[in-house]
Amino acid sequence: AAVRQDVLNNPTISARKNNVAVSKTSFNRITKQDLNLHPYRIHIQQALQPGDMRRRRDFCNWLVARPQNFLLDAIIGDEAIFHMNGKVNAWNTHFYHPRGNVPEFSFDVPNDRRSVMVWCGLAGDNTIFGPYIFHGPVNGQSYLDMINNFVLPILATKYGRQRNGAIPRKWWFQDGAPAHRSRAVTQKLTELFQNRIVALNQVHEWPPRSPDLTPCDFFLWGYLKNKVFQTVPPSLAVLEQRIRHEITSLRRTRMVRRAVAAMHTKAEECIRRRGGQVR
Repeated sequence: AAVRQDVLNNPTISARKNNVAVSKTSFNRITKQDLNLHPYRIHIQQALQPGDMRRRRDFCNWLVARPQNFLLDAIIGDEAIFHMNGKVNAWNTHFYHPRGNVPEFSFDVPNDRRSVMVWCGLAGDNTIFGPYIFHGPVNGQSYLDMINNFVLPILATKYGRQRNGAIPRKWWFQDGAPAHRSRAVTQKLTELFQNRIVALNQVHEWPPRSPDLTPCDFFLWGYLKNKVFQTVPPSLAVLEQRIRHEITSLRRTRMVRRAVAAMHTKAEECIRRRGGQVR
């Protein structure tokens, strides 16, 4: 396998599964037995600011206190950028380092400006909303257009609407991105979900800088990028096609339901860490 020697105090070995020059058995023996190294995956985390840990702990305490099947009624939405020429492939790349001394990594930001912005919503009943591709800037108006023209028809067809226009039982989760916080968006979400909204500046607050608690970040985007970037897409059109294809394939599994349910476990771990980041 591709082996890299770090010039610091301890050796570091990096290996990709698809670039093997020795057998898997030999590689494991060399790294684990001879060099006493442990495999680490890259986990990208946002730095927490003062006060974040308390807000994360408050949210997690609220979540774990909900009824047992609460997350079956949750819809968690988020956006992600898919660049044409790069990503951190945390699924396939491992770094080997002495156990107990977790290394820090750095990586280059993609320099290809071509990209697509994708929104998806994951529901606890295994429904996937999307993918929705933004063909322009993501702002309050374009986000509202997405809710009105794309999300709402799916909600109404699948769950129905009450006389006052609200979607029964469902809870809407979103982070505090600027596009999510416009007055028109807030009014529309209140019409649809009433007080069943988890977001910034709401009664039930989604804590800032907490991608480790949402299944879109700890599951969906990494899973999708691992699939669509198996080979470099020749164009944005092909990239969009691959994203749609992989979402269609994902609908045939139960992974989304399990990922949403895992929010409960993540919240419990966050509480144990006193609001700290979880993996």
